[in-house]
Amino acid sequence: MSDPTTESVEQDRLFYTEAEAAAALRVHPSTLGRLAKKGRSPVKPVLTGSRRLYPVAAIEALAHPGTSR
Repeated sequence: MSDPTTESVEQDRLFYTEAEAAAALRVHPSTLGRLAKKGRSPVKPVLTGSRRLYPVAAIEALAHPGTSR
């Protein structure tokens, strides 16, 4: 049984970490990081210090084209 509080937080998230975005896109995190460093990432990351965060809506649109999530 899942915790409803956790589910609510998951639905309200605006950004994925690089590892979460890579998992959703079915690529290795280092591949996504390398593409971002070269400016060739399919989704432009938001830089926060040394971390790259990816908008959930953009990642989900790429991961599940043609569906409204």
